[in-house]
Amino acid sequence: MKKTITYDVNQEKVQKEINYIPVRYIIAVLITLFEVLAVIGIVVALCYYVPYFYLAAWLTEILCVIRVIASDDNPDYKVPWLLFLLIVPIAGFMLYFMFYSRTLQKKFIYMEYFIMEEGIFWNSILDILKRKASEGVEIKVLYDDIGCMMTLPGDYHKTLESYGIEATPFSRLKGNADSEFNNRSHRKILVIDGKIGYTGGVNIADEYINEVEKYGHWKDTAIRLEGEAVWELTKLFLVDFGINVKAVLVAKNECRSQNL
Repeated sequence: MKKTITYDVNQEKVQKEINYIPVRYIIAVLITLFEVLAVIGIVVALCYYVPYFYLAAWLTEILCVIRVIASDDNPDYKVPWLLFLLIVPIAGFMLYFMFYSRTLQKKFIYMEYFIMEEGIFWNSILDILKRKASEGVEIKVLYDDIGCMMTLPGDYHKTLESYGIEATPFSRLKGNADSEFNNRSHRKILVIDGKIGYTGGVNIADEYINEVEKYGHWKDTAIRLEGEAVWELTKLFLVDFGINVKAVLVAKNECRSQNL
């Protein structure tokens, strides 16, 4: 992360950006390292002191190698793991069990829409999201800042966060004379657990279900996807969400540094 510090030089204020690693990351790395060493130490001790335990360890090592070879993962990812398992016995398969999996948390819900508006349609969905959030489901919501300019309060993401829902507007307007005005997300994405996806032309507002009529009877199309195609929607969402969350954090840091 970057931090701006201000100091005086010849009666003039000078600002300098410095890169630093937050303390929580350092602590997390140290805890992870301790856990890895502890697990490897326990397994090695069992192999040394428990009769025939090393046979079970070697069998597990072989099964891990077979599993990596048979997996459909990208070769750029699985080949290094395969070499690691073959070169570093015992410790290799323990690290494999701890770090190989790249699956997302189960039971998550991701939503990205150009227009979202409080009403029968959205409120019925929000009731479900609040219930799922209280059950521990990871929920992320992304809505376009201009698309929702007339339909949601400017700080609506804070309202959603109070329900345990991660939310941020897409390309939030900051008054800069640049491409932010035209950088819009018209995507309509709903992903559930990476297994079921919905996309199409339907936004989350009552005119899309004809509860209200703004432009006459509304007719639109949406599709339901299952299988590997859903992962493409998931990746698109995570890229958009990650970029905009980072932008919000940068803006907050700039405001803090200006107030120092």
